[in-house]
Amino acid sequence: MNFFIATIYLPLETDDAFWGILPEHRARINTWMQEGIIQVYSLASDRSKLWVIFYCESELKVEEYIQKMPLLPYFDTYDIDELAFHNNVSMMPVMSLN
Repeated sequence: MNFFIATIYLPLETDDAFWGILPEHRARINTWMQEGIIQVYSLASDRSKLWVIFYCESELKVEEYIQKMPLLPYFDTYDIDELAFHNNVSMMPVMSLN
């Protein structure tokens, strides 16, 4: 298993259909986060792009997950890059003073 980061470019303008799909999209993302498939899901402050870190077997598998995202029709484009490593604070051991 490897870490991959997807940079997903979003449209500058959205319509009512976009906002209608958003709850389904968030539910899918939340499910994948609970399953450990998605490690990080971040939105740029200008809402122009998403960064998603996947924990998958291959770039092809990441592609399959992106293709299942309900907001896919609204993605302008996206890039997938394999990461050499991925550390975050939740992966760090917690020290106990006891």
